[in-house]
Amino acid sequence: MESIALGVVGELLRLLATVPQDGQRLAALVHGEVADLGAEPIRVFEAAHRALLRLGPCHLAIDDLQWVDRASLALIDYLVRAAEGRHQLLTVVAAGRPSRALSGFARRMENELPPDRWAHLELAPLSRDAGRQLARALDRNLTDAAAVDIWSRATGSPFWLELLARASTTEDPATAIGQRLRGIGPDAGRLLAALSVAGRPISVDDLGAMLTWPVRRVVGARQELITLGLALESIAGLATAHDLIREAALHELPTAVRRQLDARLAEGIERDADDDVLLLREALVHRRAAGRPSTDLALRIVSARLSRLLSVEDLHLLAAMSDELPAGSDDRIDLDRRIAALAAQAGDLELASGRWERIASDAADATIRQHACLEAARAAYGAGHGERVHAWLDRVENEAPVAAELSVTIDAIRADALLWLDHESVAGQEIASRAVATAERLLAEVGSLAAMPIEGRRAYLAALEAAGDAALQLERADEIVRLADACVEVAQGIGGEARIAALNRAAFANRPLGRVVEAERLSRMAWDEGGELIMPSAMVEAGHLLARTLRDLGRIPEAHRIATDTVEMEARLRNPSRRWGNALNVLHTIELCLEDPAACLRRLGEDARGERDPHYRLAIHLTIATWLARTAGNAAEQEIVAALDAARADSRLARCPRCAAQLRIESAGLLARIGRLDEAVELLEADRGDLPRTYRPRWLWRSRAIAEIAHASGDHATSIRVLHDVAAAAASAGLLEELVWIWLDVGRVSMDVDRDEAVAAVRRAAALADQIGAPTHARIAARALRALGVRTWRRTTSGAADSTTGMDPLSVLSGREREVAGLVANGQSNREIAALLDISPKTVERHLTNVLAKVGLRNRTELATLVRAGPVRGFPDE
Repeated sequence: MESIALGVVGELLRLLATVPQDGQRLAALVHGEVADLGAEPIRVFEAAHRALLRLGPCHLAIDDLQWVDRASLALIDYLVRAAEGRHQLLTVVAAGRPSRALSGFARRMENELPPDRWAHLELAPLSRDAGRQLARALDRNLTDAAAVDIWSRATGSPFWLELLARASTTEDPATAIGQRLRGIGPDAGRLLAALSVAGRPISVDDLGAMLTWPVRRVVGARQELITLGLALESIAGLATAHDLIREAALHELPTAVRRQLDARLAEGIERDADDDVLLLREALVHRRAAGRPSTDLALRIVSARLSRLLSVEDLHLLAAMSDELPAGSDDRIDLDRRIAALAAQAGDLELASGRWERIASDAADATIRQHACLEAARAAYGAGHGERVHAWLDRVENEAPVAAELSVTIDAIRADALLWLDHESVAGQEIASRAVATAERLLAEVGSLAAMPIEGRRAYLAALEAAGDAALQLERADEIVRLADACVEVAQGIGGEARIAALNRAAFANRPLGRVVEAERLSRMAWDEGGELIMPSAMVEAGHLLARTLRDLGRIPEAHRIATDTVEMEARLRNPSRRWGNALNVLHTIELCLEDPAACLRRLGEDARGERDPHYRLAIHLTIATWLARTAGNAAEQEIVAALDAARADSRLARCPRCAAQLRIESAGLLARIGRLDEAVELLEADRGDLPRTYRPRWLWRSRAIAEIAHASGDHATSIRVLHDVAAAAASAGLLEELVWIWLDVGRVSMDVDRDEAVAAVRRAAALADQIGAPTHARIAARALRALGVRTWRRTTSGAADSTTGMDPLSVLSGREREVAGLVANGQSNREIAALLDISPKTVERHLTNVLAKVGLRNRTELATLVRAGPVRGFPDE
């Protein structure tokens, strides 16, 4: 019999639903009490994690894992990953027969948890000697030969061996249980049959309804089963004592009786299920087992308000049912249409595409075929197949007359394909502009957004999004902001998910324009609202940008915290959206401000090798080149040139004008810095166009490049003047992290012409680095001051000890961080510390990173020295 989705964890979900606040949100999502949230599995999982977190340390025991349904396993995996990321003590013990499910679960737990926090018991057959000993322990009158014979007939199964030994039977195991079953009364036998068909704990009332018995009769039969050890009772209800008993009982059950029980169970579940899609899914399994027509129930399931809780496996079951229906029938087309929509939401684009393509071929109604072609185009876009997108959109236009509202949607999808799959920015911009113009004409006809039909608003929003992407790629600053604001306005009223996506988009649009304060405000709204509505996918997208903007604004510790949280959330999503980049890459970029740059750059190199999108890979290579130039200079010339060459190769693949311009201009500055003056001048001359004397990233990149070229040419006065202009613009925009680098560059350029100005500039950089919590920048500033002949004493970041206050530098650490610091000082490795503190090595590494960042140190050796020395007034930077 098929497993019921989330059936195994039903008791766990019921327990978590009793937890204050977060439990109530979980119950609302599972049972549909919050009608406008459009719950999907990942949101249920996140709500369950939050409720579990409130319980504190937990032990999770899973029996008969081979029977656990995939949805339940997915929830358990999510809870384990989430608990580990949030440092919750969660211990897992799983037992089951040898199976792919058990071995796969064991591998996943091995990757997620330390060895002392998980265990799996594989119920393999007992060895001959162990089986003989168990048989004789159960019946001391058995000879060795008889005990071995029982072990042989039981094929090593402890359950069957115990049954045969206690019964002293010479029967085969397959008939031994039948012998025991034949010894029970008729009511107990009928009740056992009902429990076996149900396949899960079931209440006395439900059993009475299933058997059409009064409760008193059920209670009497229940007691007999419990006395004989054939059934067990728990808070969830009555169930068979072992899955082998259930298998044997089903084996003994006549087909007609089993079908009758399946039918009655299905009827009872359907009667009470209302809109509970998980209960309806269970009813479908039983109705099919009863051999009853199921199409109406399948349609009820896929039409349910919470149908997004269906797993991919559920959708494939429903697809198989659809395949059995007559081709071109209304029921098959309706079922396929709903399966395809749910499959697209669940990320199974292959299933979605196949269903839409079949509808496009089979439907008699041209309008239905047209809609199927449109959705097939969406699925092809999601799968990254540009040619198929255009082919399907052409069919949309050929199937039936195209209404104005539909033309907006067609143009929006085509523009997206041109911009992101075909990398044709200009063509994409033209189509997107046409879509927006049509949508605005429709808006003018109805008079207001409130009067616009919801589908019209969705089409308008899609057009604005495509136009915004095009404006971003073509660096049309005024359009970017206008279109981003319009997205937020149009998304209002469509739903929480659409609003958060619009806030993320608006934030992403503002940052490249240098409007970083506004980008931080918008992305924080998206982060907070995503958390309130339990939308982890939306929070991950918001976290990508929020962490970046916080770093830009010089709020390094907060940026690191948001980036870490985003990485943890992205890791438990398994297949997160990559629209705005990769959270781990963002974290590694921020860690450059906190840790040894060489180690961070190695991590970024690994990120680049694993990144598939050339847009984001280009940015990683450019970051590597920039930091190499700033920290190593001419000594890293070959590595810098190699990183820039890799970035140029990615730029050719991305074919994004904005990315290409940034790379060209910043490359000019980096090449001038390492003495490749002719190449730098050539690149800068290739970038033409008048730019306003206000802060914009392109103006900043170009000004920085001009300053580097002037310095390399010996024109130090021009270089210093331009850098002062850039410093004023960066300060005005709130770009404090960039301002540290600018003052360091002023010091470097002034070093040979005005030592006092150089010292003053580097001191400003050092003070600012300490203010924003960037120890890497502070160490670079200290080295620059030493090169200028100035004795330096490093201030640790985030309020740690300095030469003035004499504060204990460890006072800024949390209790757990002080524990980690002390064990590091004692010489323990991360794995040893993990074992002592009962946390994972990954968690130890994260604590150690935070410790080094807070006290402004580079490595374990410096930390050990500091801890052993005790409170200090300050210490010289080496």
